[in-house]
Amino acid sequence: MERSEVREITINLKVLTVEEVREKYWDPISKTGRCIEYYTFPSHHIPTLPREMYKFTPDGRVLYKNHETRQEYTLNDWLSYGIGPYMTDDAYKRLPEFYIMLGKKENGENTGLQICSGPLNVIATSAINNMHCWVINE
Repeated sequence: MERSEVREITINLKVLTVEEVREKYWDPISKTGRCIEYYTFPSHHIPTLPREMYKFTPDGRVLYKNHETRQEYTLNDWLSYGIGPYMTDDAYKRLPEFYIMLGKKENGENTGLQICSGPLNVIATSAINNMHCWVINE
């Protein structure tokens, strides 16, 4: 009988940022997004092998919300220009406003991913719970 060998599998992952979405997953000329394949888990706990991969395609828009003033509006073609949205790392501040990058799930359903103020401009499924999106580091 052969002895089975147990090997640890690791994947080289990095947290997804707005800058990377603009560089790798958005074409400002055709105004189209490429599918982002990502994993999600808390930043303080990076598993050896993530369980499930998700897919999201940005559509270039961002939703701005302010929970104090109840103001809400969509910025169209936002990924094609500018930087940010946050300019300083405000990880320890409770900001009244937040941003959601809009797009579609793999099944075509409209959805959005949150943009964190700290860590600066990191993409998350839940910024409050630090459920950041991680992509394979190529």
